[in-house]
Amino acid sequence: MHDLASSVKSCNIADTQNCEHIDEEKKDVWEFVPESQMNYKCATMEKALTCAVKPEFIDGCTEKEVVRYHANKAYYDALCKTYRYAYLQGVDCFAQPEVDQALQTCMTNIKRNRRGHPCNAYPQARKCFRTRVEVSTCSQEDFNLLGLLTDVYLRPYHDLNGCDWEDLATGPIATPTTTITIEETTIASTELPPTSASTTVADDVTAEASGPNKIGKVKGDSSRPAATLVTVIGSVFLFTLLV
Repeated sequence: MHDLASSVKSCNIADTQNCEHIDEEKKDVWEFVPESQMNYKCATMEKALTCAVKPEFIDGCTEKEVVRYHANKAYYDALCKTYRYAYLQGVDCFAQPEVDQALQTCMTNIKRNRRGHPCNAYPQARKCFRTRVEVSTCSQEDFNLLGLLTDVYLRPYHDLNGCDWEDLATGPIATPTTTITIEETTIASTELPPTSASTTVADDVTAEASGPNKIGKVKGDSSRPAATLVTVIGSVFLFTLLV
């Protein structure tokens, strides 16, 4: 155990191997969990990287090392939150196995591509989640919603890597429902961030949705602006983070 003085003076990145599921060579939890267990994979990753960015490990490290760990955490947090949102929402589209597989493929490909070129992986992520899966219950509006959420969640990763922001057309977005079906899992629950964090995300979605020439009308009701879906997102998002 390092005292405060030693942790400030020296970098203890090597000690992150003491964090559960972090390998001294790979330092990447993604390889440890089968591809079919996405919820468990995301929960395990979140726990490992939350441990890795503790002050006792990164105080005294170079900026490059610190940014690397924080960027990894922001990146995987973003992808997993988007995946969980799709998995838990009552929108019929996201209950389809073809859609589940497509989202997993997005995450796997982006993870592979970002290793040497993180700024290339960022727009790839945003575009991949916007790509419609051709099943009967899905519309492009469903995936426009995922794209919008991806933009909000991935912004910390974008900022930490100093990547150039690319404007992407969003178009009309689907209206998520408040019906959530949760299957029994063995995932350990994670700590719930302050309520203000969820409020910030909802505010960001509002800003994106109400921006000029970016969002059309909400699916199924041409009289409601897309920003009104934030009320639903706000009520669901807080609960989503607990799963």
